[in-house]
Amino acid sequence: MSDAKPTLLELLARGKQEQHRARELKRVRRVGAPTGLDINELAKKIEAELLWRSTALVTVFNEQRCNSCGSTNIAHCNTMVAQEHIREIGAKRMLRSLENHPDLPKRSELWLEYIEVCFQCYDEEATPLPTITPLPLLERSDDTEESQQ
Repeated sequence: MSDAKPTLLELLARGKQEQHRARELKRVRRVGAPTGLDINELAKKIEAELLWRSTALVTVFNEQRCNSCGSTNIAHCNTMVAQEHIREIGAKRMLRSLENHPDLPKRSELWLEYIEVCFQCYDEEATPLPTITPLPLLERSDDTEESQQ
């Protein structure tokens, strides 16, 4: 291979690419996004900060009412952040939250769900439960370990 020196045009093109990268990096830092984000993640982050306002930390409970026997079961479903749209009045959304937000007011909601049959009134003769056959475990042979030693 020959060690050809880059031409003046190649050096200018490389310099323009580096300037463009530096400008983009400054723009991303000015917005406040981490540099490892791609453009779609950056757009979602900007949209979340500029268009939606977090209003409350909501603990959601799910109440299931059985149509057959009338029993009621309540279980914790999720912890979510309630948000309102800044421009569109009345537009709301709930996002699942894995972190604690001490600055938001806390509230709980009960979501009602009607089910046809619950586990308490399930009739095994009318509709039997599906049987699950476990897969056999593969046993490891010691022959391969002895031959390698």
